Amino acid sequence: MQAAHNTLRQRITSQSCLACGGAGASLVKLERFWSFLLFSMTTPVEDYLCPACGTRKVRAELWRTALFGWWGMPWGALTPIHLGRQLLTLSRTSGSVFKAFCHLPIALFVPLLVLASYHGLVRYAGSASSVDSLKQGRFYFERGEYARSIPFLRQALAARPSVQARYMLARSLSATGAPEEAATELVEVLKLDPDYRTARLALAEIRYRLGQLRRAAPLLAALLDKKLDRRVLLLAVRVQSELGNGDQAWVLLGRGLTQWPNNSQLLRKRGDLHYRHGRVHKALADYRAAWRASPDSLDLRLDYLRLAGLLGGRRELLAQLDTTDATRLFRAQLLTDPRARLAVLLRKPRTPRLQLAAARWLAGLGRYEKAQRQLDESGLLVEEVQTAAPQQQTKALLLQARLLARQGKAGAPELEKAARKGVPRLTLDLERARLYRLREQWGAAEKIYAKLLMRHPESVLTRSRVLRLWAGLGRERGGASLVKAAQLLDKAQDGLPPGHQEVARGMRDAGMVAMEAGQLAEAHKHFTRALRTQIPFVEVLQAVVLYRGLCDLLLDRPEAGRSGFKRLAKYPLERSTANPFPVLAARFLLGRISEKQLIDTCRRLGPVVLNNLSLVRAARARQQGNRIGAQKALRAGIGGSRGRDFPYHLLRWLVRR
Repeated sequence: MQAAHNTLRQRITSQSCLACGGAGASLVKLERFWSFLLFSMTTPVEDYLCPACGTRKVRAELWRTALFGWWGMPWGALTPIHLGRQLLTLSRTSGSVFKAFCHLPIALFVPLLVLASYHGLVRYAGSASSVDSLKQGRFYFERGEYARSIPFLRQALAARPSVQARYMLARSLSATGAPEEAATELVEVLKLDPDYRTARLALAEIRYRLGQLRRAAPLLAALLDKKLDRRVLLLAVRVQSELGNGDQAWVLLGRGLTQWPNNSQLLRKRGDLHYRHGRVHKALADYRAAWRASPDSLDLRLDYLRLAGLLGGRRELLAQLDTTDATRLFRAQLLTDPRARLAVLLRKPRTPRLQLAAARWLAGLGRYEKAQRQLDESGLLVEEVQTAAPQQQTKALLLQARLLARQGKAGAPELEKAARKGVPRLTLDLERARLYRLREQWGAAEKIYAKLLMRHPESVLTRSRVLRLWAGLGRERGGASLVKAAQLLDKAQDGLPPGHQEVARGMRDAGMVAMEAGQLAEAHKHFTRALRTQIPFVEVLQAVVLYRGLCDLLLDRPEAGRSGFKRLAKYPLERSTANPFPVLAARFLLGRISEKQLIDTCRRLGPVVLNNLSLVRAARARQQGNRIGAQKALRAGIGGSRGRDFPYHLLRWLVRR
């Protein structure tokens, strides 16, 4: 031991290297630095080495610090300081600052490698997370659970944007009642992939639902220019029809039928256009051709039978019907007796669809408690229930909102549930306005109608429909609102093609408003003008003939009134749609049936018909010269009137008169 110590002293004295024994050695001082988890340690190192061995020693410590100096507290904060000191020591031992700092990339290689690895791991984890989120979102999307798919698709887009994920997100947003956000996402999809045909069609459908018809039309035109597709063609026909471009709609239909002459959907659409423009027999021919093109389609069969029932006997039609839900529902519509109709709907086996139809009939008859019972028994109000047709649940929610409004309660939660199920905003807004009208909150309903007119300035049909409903609100309020209602109905006729169904309804409503205001001569003019247009729509025609005859009686022109009643009384009851009251009233006014027969029938038809019954009884008493009996009938009608249904204000005006 003493000999080794003496040898070390001799080497230091002679400046010999302790590693290789070479001359020119000097004292080399270092700090060995390493870290692991919660610890970072610095160990002083001293050695007597020549420049070559000192350089190797410092370089080895430099590598050791670069490799093991980053893995503990404070996680690399001190490592650059020790690396800098070791580089300075290396410059002294090597005798060159340049050679020392050539080792700087070596010192930084490991942290750069660590950062690159960390970044790669993060990207890999993000990519894996994106794939998992996309798979989960696609799973819920394909199952139709759109609300559950949205958060996963958003996560997938945040981690890794893709066209398919954005498209599925847009479809999910559209299905859950957020069409504006869906349109924004689809615009982004088309920016990334302008040739994505399905996304362009989905955007056109959303524009159509939002009432942005002029923005939907060029999208559909671009799709049709590239490829003639039936689905795109039918949507383009609807858009052009609502824009009032009837000629363009007929051109598109002709183009489609040239390509597919026996396509049932195109034939049915042409039949719809014929019917709306009053060409009933041509519509019937198209419905028959559509049914023959697809004989297994129940909907096409019912369309044909429904219109044929208005033009011919119903007994032959009843013999052609089977016992499926749809035909049972149609069989009930063919029956004029409410009791028989409900018996058909509620006969076992009962299905949710038939119970919903029964609830709607009962609500129309004013039997709200029974309607609520049928609605509860159907199970459609339970959100967990998944039906084959989700639109049945939305219809049940809308009916539930109306029944609650009848009880003085708010139906807003039901409307919100319906919105989450994808009900169009136009339908929800109209239902919301109806609820306000049921609660007699006239101002709130008017605000909704005004917003709808601003939101749908391009659709002629939607605009006409909203104006007619707004005029109906004015008719319910009475007083000065009747003048505004007449003005709204005049505006509703603007832009409509002659002979359209909305034109006939607008003329009928204008006459009813004039009657409510007590302007019987003006109402008579409206009804006469409506009859001159040769109305082919049975439900409108019968009401117009009846009200025109009543105006004649109240204006002391009994002979003119009788001629109209004779025309109406000849109409067979089996062709009187769902409401036989106009035909029965005409027969009563002609003395062909007794008052008891009329009253018994009207009691089964609901409270709205009872309001009209009071007017008919008063007109009959006036026709017989019994003014006291007329006053009694009018006062009974006012006392038993449900709300402000027609002709509530006319009855009050006649009493004052």
